[in-house]
Amino acid sequence: MKMLSNRKIAICVISIIGITVVFLLSGGYLHKIIRRHILIHEGQQIVEQLDAYKSKTGHLPKELEEVNTNVTEIYYKLHGDSNYILWFGEELGESVTYHSDEHAWR
Repeated sequence: MKMLSNRKIAICVISIIGITVVFLLSGGYLHKIIRRHILIHEGQQIVEQLDAYKSKTGHLPKELEEVNTNVTEIYYKLHGDSNYILWFGEELGESVTYHSDEHAWR
């Protein structure tokens, strides 16, 4: 059996380290993307619950807990009588927000 040269061993080690670093760095970004997708999906369910509540009662709830008691990371605020925002934090100083008057997350 042939022995690997020092150069080939060094190339293999550097390649493994490089792949590991890329994987670890992209893992944090991938986690952020997955978390954002999950929370937007949960937020859309809350939007549907708020719309149903408004259709049934003629007004929006003062507190999100009136329509959804399982909320942990999504926040709600009334804007006037007929509009609201939902939001969740991503990183320090960054959030994703849903505006009911625009029907969009941004």
